[in-house]
Amino acid sequence: MNVSLAQKLIKWSKSNYADLPWRRQRSLYTTLVSEIMLQQTTVSTVKPRFLSFIKKFPDISALACASEAEVLKAWEGLGYYSRARRLHFAAKKIDLMDGFPDTFEKLIEIKGIGKYTANAVLAIGMNKRALAIDANIERVLARYLGIYNYKGKCGEEIDKGFSSKKILDIDVNFRDLNESLMDLGRTYCKANKVNCIMCPLKENCLSLKENKELSTPQRLVKKKVIKEDLNILRVIYQRSNKYLFFKRPKGKWLQDQLELPSFIIANSKLKQYPLLKKFSVQELPHIESTITKYKIKNYILNTNSIKLDPKKSVWLSSDDFENHHLSSVTKKILNF
Repeated sequence: MNVSLAQKLIKWSKSNYADLPWRRQRSLYTTLVSEIMLQQTTVSTVKPRFLSFIKKFPDISALACASEAEVLKAWEGLGYYSRARRLHFAAKKIDLMDGFPDTFEKLIEIKGIGKYTANAVLAIGMNKRALAIDANIERVLARYLGIYNYKGKCGEEIDKGFSSKKILDIDVNFRDLNESLMDLGRTYCKANKVNCIMCPLKENCLSLKENKELSTPQRLVKKKVIKEDLNILRVIYQRSNKYLFFKRPKGKWLQDQLELPSFIIANSKLKQYPLLKKFSVQELPHIESTITKYKIKNYILNTNSIKLDPKKSVWLSSDDFENHHLSSVTKKILNF
């Protein structure tokens, strides 16, 4: 890719996507937040939540000083909550340093910042020669360069070529280049659909010339996971206009989120919740949900008669719900 073609791509990107909030108010901190948010999540989902997150935690110190519960609450709607914990941990480490780490080696030493995030901070936050190879950049460059391999393997080849300066050894704004490649990957050069007519790189795209636009990156065929059925009793336990919740323990599903008292019905080796034997749920209403390999029927029971451990409980009024991190299935049940 020569400079003129890269500038053509960048011009297209700026004319269409310069208004994204993390590009309007750019800093190393907002770059770190937005790039971690955008991992495994669409731009449309991230946009409103990024703004509210930055409003609540306007800088690295504010995020570092927040409690984990506050961070997880602000992260609601983005999913993959381990990302929020990694971001929080990184913020606490960086806040203790003399300035933001400015090399790949320093960034990668921080638990919570991986190779992709480090390169994104360097390229997008600092405008250094770096390539943040996410799924979009991997796909665009694999097709443009005619690299035919499996997903992930293409990224490795691109990374080697970039590091040795065999590809993209050009004098260009690398912040803009990274962002424009990402934009192209989520618009005209998607995984299962391409719009080569509109693509700014169509002139020199090798996969287009070879009529192999959708041939790379190849996907490894994953073994289909058969969902196992699981029945869980969810108890709405109410007293004096307050509801009883339990905080999910470390190492279990939905760690640190609040849930209604929950019990696994019938025999099961799964130790996520206490087992409740010989309990009939046939006449109880239920909603369905999924988690990992389980297809769950959540049966709803209003009662105060089941014995619970009050030492581990949290009592909340409905007015307090919005200030705490309730699991999504808990919210659905309370609104059922």
